Amino acid sequence: MPDFDCIVWPDLNERYLDALKEGTKWIIDNFNPSGIIVSGTIIIGKPDISSDFDVFVIHNNNFRQRIQKIFNSIPFEFFVNPPSSIIKNIKDEYKTRMQCTSHMFSTGHILLNKEGILDDLIANAEIYLNKQPEYNEKVAETLRYKAAVLLEDAIDIKERDVGMSNIFISDSVQALLDWFYYKEHLFLPRKKNLIVNTERINYEIGKYSRNVMESVQIEEKIDYLKRLADLTIMTHGFFEWESEREEVEIKEII
Repeated sequence: MPDFDCIVWPDLNERYLDALKEGTKWIIDNFNPSGIIVSGTIIIGKPDISSDFDVFVIHNNNFRQRIQKIFNSIPFEFFVNPPSSIIKNIKDEYKTRMQCTSHMFSTGHILLNKEGILDDLIANAEIYLNKQPEYNEKVAETLRYKAAVLLEDAIDIKERDVGMSNIFISDSVQALLDWFYYKEHLFLPRKKNLIVNTERINYEIGKYSRNVMESVQIEEKIDYLKRLADLTIMTHGFFEWESEREEVEIKEII
């Protein structure tokens, strides 16, 4: 198996390395890969208890596929794609201010790179990581409206349905931070890192986000949520607002 024998493996402990070798052999046995790049917290040396390997498998066939498997008790997520699908994914994620694919390519470890197929993909990833996010004031106001509505709903039902209020509170924190990142012209971090990343950017906003999510009493959570709203969208609920007019196709009702 020439491809396997030529691989330069990352510096990992024996358990992770054995798993990665098993997973890579499975890829080569089941696909005809032109490139393989592996990323994730295990690769960067900061694994959690349930960390997995994220592996992009690049091939020249006309399909893409997502697969989850376990090797040596370690979970793997495989993203099987032709190069054109990866480029499209990088561009689409840029528009939604999420850059997971670009980060995976820019921080990953190359296992296989036939004819330099990964070189252009990594270059594209780095271009989009360095681009300024797109910004539109109307979009910002729509995000503000969404956050305000969720907050208002959380307050409205806290007396009669604490469980549902907690769901709205969690959604409110996400929406408030979505607005904050958008207004600051920043890309959204991975959800796992959202509060930690926010604390680095704006400690006070990050602190109140954490206080909301870590508080137990509903009244305390709501109080922290209002303070978070004061620091971000500067309202606790309903406010006057209107969207732009949007053309629609008028169809005959039968």
